[in-house]
Amino acid sequence: MRQCQQLYDTMLQDTGLTGSRPSYSPGWVEHGFRISAQAARQLQKILDTYTFTNGQEEHWFFKTLQPQFTGLVEYFRLIYTAELFVSVDPAKGTEYWNRELGKTWQFLMKYESFYLGYKKGQVPNDPAYNNDLLSYSNLAAMIVAREKYMEYIQQKLVGPYTYSHTLSHRPVFRTSSYGMAPAMPMVRLSE
Repeated sequence: MRQCQQLYDTMLQDTGLTGSRPSYSPGWVEHGFRISAQAARQLQKILDTYTFTNGQEEHWFFKTLQPQFTGLVEYFRLIYTAELFVSVDPAKGTEYWNRELGKTWQFLMKYESFYLGYKKGQVPNDPAYNNDLLSYSNLAAMIVAREKYMEYIQQKLVGPYTYSHTLSHRPVFRTSSYGMAPAMPMVRLSE
């Protein structure tokens, strides 16, 4: 499993997500999606030949590590989709990002008990998640993705009309904002 942890750390570094604030430079989204998807495929190759030493290691993998990989792929998908649909008009852009922030917050609140337990490292007291590692892993990945996406949205809503384009072929304008939801910390993996 150390190989998987190293792969994850490399993926974070290669996507620029190891610092306090990612560099939302031109082409960053495509690059991040490509790197995270490659890492997820490499993880699957490792998993195809790996035999877990015990149930605890298997649970750790599916409840901690795999959601981080899958969540990062989903995060870049969310950003890519959003950047395709956001208006370059500053007022409409602000409206769009506010809607995205609201949808993201609604998702987290829909699964609030799972979300709060996951953030504390606790397994929800729900047989559906305790008996089905895949369901747990998928929902945890969606939470990881939306936490990171919320941070991205908040960056889009802060500051003056600053030209930036995270998709290399389509410019997006940063716009001023309204109140923001609390920032979510990045989860550090540990065995």
